[in-house]
Amino acid sequence: LLCWLSPMTRANEKSVRFRACQLIAGVVNNLSADVELADDLLEVISTSMRSRLRDKVPQVRAQAARALARLQEAGDEEDFSGDAITIAFKEMIGADRNKEVRKI
Repeated sequence: LLCWLSPMTRANEKSVRFRACQLIAGVVNNLSADVELADDLLEVISTSMRSRLRDKVPQVRAQAARALARLQEAGDEEDFSGDAITIAFKEMIGADRNKEVRKI
């Protein structure tokens, strides 16, 4: 399902992008804590959601941020500073004018 939805995040229609990001966020956030996703699937989801953080529609950016919040990895030293998602969040927080996006 996640592999099928990922290309839809690049659709021209904003409602399709929004729903694809919303469904991905819903699935990812409802996985139990002990579930591990395949590395290639994580990379596909992470890449597509990070690109949606720069979408022109605030609702799409907010759903992408919801999905990415669950995918952050602390690494071996329990430090999130080097994580690509954390870096993308820092850039988004400093640049996004929409409060609904920043509060995620």
